[in-house]
Amino acid sequence: MNEQTNDTRARLTHHSLRVWNEALELVRVTKAAGIRDAVVRDQAHRAAVSVALNLAEGAGRASKTRLQHFSIARGSVIELVAAFEVAEALGEKVPVDEVCERGATVSRMLSGLLKR
Repeated sequence: MNEQTNDTRARLTHHSLRVWNEALELVRVTKAAGIRDAVVRDQAHRAAVSVALNLAEGAGRASKTRLQHFSIARGSVIELVAAFEVAEALGEKVPVDEVCERGATVSRMLSGLLKR
């Protein structure tokens, strides 16, 4: 079963993008951050998931729709970073610097995809 799953994944477009792994890491970091404020935590989670899912959907689309999904993903990166900054402003100890750095990397990579 595992071999078949890996074969299927290898054929999907978004798996060939390096930014996909970075987006998944943002999801993992967001979950592990343990933001206590429920509203901020939920918004950060939605933003992180939005980055990954819009990236994947855009990778499977053509031209204008593709660019729209990549652009939405880039906006969600900014939203995610802002959520961590808000959590920090509320006195929470969260990895703002890590999310900022990873977010900047993902944003640059998405900008590159938008220029293609």
